[in-house]
Amino acid sequence: MRLGKTLRNLLLSKEPASEPGQSAELEHLLETLEMFVLSKGIGVRSMQNVELSKAIEEFLLAKKAEGTSKRTLVKYKQQIESFATRAKRDHLADITAHDIRLFLSELKSRDMQPSSVNTYYRSIHAFLCWTVREYGFPFPNPVEWIDAPKVPHRLPPSLSDDGFLGLLVACDEGQNPERDRAILMLLLDTGVRAGELVTLKVADLDLPGKELKCFGKDQEDRVVPLEEGAARAVEAYLDTRTRCKSEDPLFPSSLGPDCFLTQSGLLSLLKRLAARASLDENVYVHLLRHTFAKKWLKGPGKGDIQALSDIMGHSSVSTTQIYAAYDSEDLKEMHQHRSPGNQILEKQRRQLTLW
Repeated sequence: MRLGKTLRNLLLSKEPASEPGQSAELEHLLETLEMFVLSKGIGVRSMQNVELSKAIEEFLLAKKAEGTSKRTLVKYKQQIESFATRAKRDHLADITAHDIRLFLSELKSRDMQPSSVNTYYRSIHAFLCWTVREYGFPFPNPVEWIDAPKVPHRLPPSLSDDGFLGLLVACDEGQNPERDRAILMLLLDTGVRAGELVTLKVADLDLPGKELKCFGKDQEDRVVPLEEGAARAVEAYLDTRTRCKSEDPLFPSSLGPDCFLTQSGLLSLLKRLAARASLDENVYVHLLRHTFAKKWLKGPGKGDIQALSDIMGHSSVSTTQIYAAYDSEDLKEMHQHRSPGNQILEKQRRQLTLW
């Protein structure tokens, strides 16, 4: 039985139209619904028989075709399949809001971080919204009845100036100090992600033009400005290379000149440098990205939030907005310079004898 006929039977079984013209309007509505359903080739039976595992497989295939990053695809697969295992539903049409609430509640009971629970919710939300568009089911969409788990507002951490200088000094104790300094300066001066830095090729670097082309999330390229300090560090590093072809990795691994440095290798490098510098701070790649963003916005001249969003490769400026918030040290410094009490006392300091 087609969905259009099912809707027709349901609507016509209701109380008859009491106003003139309502019957004609209802008939027109039914015809429109039937045409929509026929155009989609969807029927109630076919929707009910869509296996959940098959729907997940098709969703991942569609996202891959859209250019979704490999890392995001892995996250979708792991989180949606985890939900499907817990829901114990064979067919897509059987998923309920209760299944989702129960799953999210169990994640919270495991003391999972609110931000992590929120990523599970967003993966489930993306999946079910896609299935509604693709299959017309489940309808109504059960995830729409559930609010996203709240995530406490936290300011992104950043590395202190002394901490970064300590990392630079620690490079001298390594086997490849020029390379390590170039990596640190690029991370701090451009704010690139770990995955973007380790996939850079020599050809992506334009030292005379002071630009860096990186391959970002969701398969998007962007050009990032490169300033004097980072450019000099990279140039000094390239001078030490015995081989420097345009298609070579900018930062090859120890396996050979054709092998790219891995993200885990990059993290290990930062951990080694932090240990040599005896830093108490937890140093990781995204910490330097946070540091770049905060310093870029709050440095001399105050940077523009939209420009920063473009440099960092954010899909929305709302993602970048978090860096515009002030931490307690920022507020103390601002208050010191703008304190109304201090301003009045400064004007009257020669007349006042209280202090």
